[in-house]
Amino acid sequence: MRAFDDACSVIQQAIEYQDQDFVLHHMLGMAYRSKVYQAIEDKKDLTTLIPDVKSAQNAFEAAREINADNEHGYISEAQMLVRVMDYAGRDYEGGYLEYIEKQTAHPFLRDAYDQVEYLLERVRQNREGEGTSIYERDTRGRLDAVLSRHERALQIWDSLRTRPDTYRPSINRKIVHTYLAQHNRTWSELPPKKLERIVSLLNENLEAEPYNERDLSMWVKAVRLLPSPPSIERVIEDVSYWKTNAASSVEATYYLYVHYALLALEGSAHALDQTLRYLDELQQMTRTRKNRLVSLEWLANTRQGIPLVYKSDLGDWNEDQDFWSGAEQKLRRVKGRIVNIKHGGQGMIDLKGLTVTFIPSRGGFIKDQSENQLVEFYLGFSYNGPYAWSVTSL
Repeated sequence: MRAFDDACSVIQQAIEYQDQDFVLHHMLGMAYRSKVYQAIEDKKDLTTLIPDVKSAQNAFEAAREINADNEHGYISEAQMLVRVMDYAGRDYEGGYLEYIEKQTAHPFLRDAYDQVEYLLERVRQNREGEGTSIYERDTRGRLDAVLSRHERALQIWDSLRTRPDTYRPSINRKIVHTYLAQHNRTWSELPPKKLERIVSLLNENLEAEPYNERDLSMWVKAVRLLPSPPSIERVIEDVSYWKTNAASSVEATYYLYVHYALLALEGSAHALDQTLRYLDELQQMTRTRKNRLVSLEWLANTRQGIPLVYKSDLGDWNEDQDFWSGAEQKLRRVKGRIVNIKHGGQGMIDLKGLTVTFIPSRGGFIKDQSENQLVEFYLGFSYNGPYAWSVTSL
């Protein structure tokens, strides 16, 4: 009926009765979003849209806080921002990129690209192991259409960094996202010079915003690929600082557990204690997440630097092999001993004090027969703990 103000008022009354119902918060966001879309159709002045865009954002964020796994809380906001970005560039030959270059550009709209990338990345992470969301793919396509010229975008971001009226951390993240867009959003495809600049930009951001999860999440993925990466201990130090400023951060807790696990595999008893500590905390934080069993990081086939490979860098999934094609060149096989088999779908392997979960039936291992057997496998790190893949007998 397009009675947007009435709809928002009624939904807000409902929220007073059921403030933990994420669907109501999402409905409120959609009502404000519909109001924004109507204003765009009516060709209203761009600045008059911003208050309703922010109200929609607040509602979508509230929905995500209650249900972090529901992708619509991310996609709905991202779709709205991309449409507003496109509307902002309607009167310019260069579209949105030309608009944000103007002194009169609204600061909120300059930061919109960074927010869209964050939302789509969260959808991608939450769906690890399930394939790409059709909504994410569609929104990504619309975003690419708005930002169709990457080199031009980089020139604009760099020019904006020098202005006193811009917020540099946000601009720095835009540069990082644009570099990734140039290389299929795959970290391992980035050339060394771009990686070095990315790390430099993110270091600058971390000094200004040590509590910002987006920056350190990207920093952890980029820094390991440098020609001269920092030590595992240095990464732990930086991530620990991150967690101090964001105690409830899932990513900070995850990366502390993963990096301490790398040191535990080298024989450090202290690192093993820290691994178990952060893993226990992580399991409590993610017990309701649907992607908690997906291994995001994997032990790499190298003894140098930080031996980790992010899941998206492993290539295409091979249905026949039930694994990634060519992953054997990137991943290291480790040796452990089977300590328990509950049933064909769950067993435990001891790996230098770490308990690694595996699926016995996939390797022909049998309860009450295969215990104490030495095995070899690839090692992945999920929110729920270490997992063994392609387990074979020795």
